[in-house]
Order: sequence, then C-alpha cells, then structure tokens
Amino acid sequence: MTISPALATPRPSGFFAKAYSAFGVLLLLELFAQFYFIAAAVIPIAAPLTVAFPPDYASYNTFSALHGLNGTLLIPATILILILLSFTARHPWKTTLFTALILLLLILQFALALIGFQHSELAPIVGLHGLNALLIVGIALRLTWQRWAF
Repeated sequence: MTISPALATPRPSGFFAKAYSAFGVLLLLELFAQFYFIAAAVIPIAAPLTVAFPPDYASYNTFSALHGLNGTLLIPATILILILLSFTARHPWKTTLFTALILLLLILQFALALIGFQHSELAPIVGLHGLNALLIVGIALRLTWQRWAF
C-alpha cells in the first residue's frame, strides 16, 4: 500500500505558515461579510439598522457602502498579505499561484462592478460579478482548508 504524496509531505508549520492560515480565515470572514452586506442592503429584514433608520433607503446606502469599502480596501490588502506570507512560509508554488489568482479575480471583480455602474445596458455581463465572487470564495476556501497550519 502506498501513501499519497500529498499525505506524506509535511505541511509547513512555522510562524509564517500559521499567519497564512490566520489571514486565510480573515479573508474568508471578509468575503462572507460581503454576502451579508448584499443581503442586508437588499432584504430589509436582514439588516438590523432598518429599525433605527426610516425606510428611505438609508439602510441600502449604508450596507452598499460597507460592501464597497470592504471589497476595495480590506479584501485586497488581505490578499496582498497572503501573497507575501505564501512566499515567507515557503508554501509550494501552486499555493502562491492560486493566491495570486485570487488577486487577479478580485481585479476582474472590481472591473465588472465598474462596468455595472457605468453601463446599465450590460446587465448580463455584469451578472458575472456574482459568479466571479463565488469563484473567489471557492478558491479561498480551498487554499485555507489545504494550508491549515494550526
């Protein structure tokens, strides 16, 4: 009986490998927060702030702004830190390339959002924004699960 090479090779277990895992979990939390912000902006019952604000789209504006800030500031910064940590943790190149792929998909995500704001007639193309988001979450889940170092 032979052991799979993936099971036979030890995982990196130093400080940087653990930091990569921690930032991977942070990235997943930020990505799932994006889905919550969308739901809270669109579905009034999901937003706890609708009780405090009158129903004049204040809740929609608040959560869509949180969605934009999280997607343009926090998530890219976390991904850049993950790329640096994948180098310092001496993860395999496959891990570093998949982490960089998340950054490229995030740039595509930003471009799709800009197209959606500027050209409402391109709605079918902008629908790829949601599919791309699911792809980003899937790759982030795979990387975090694969490189779990705790």
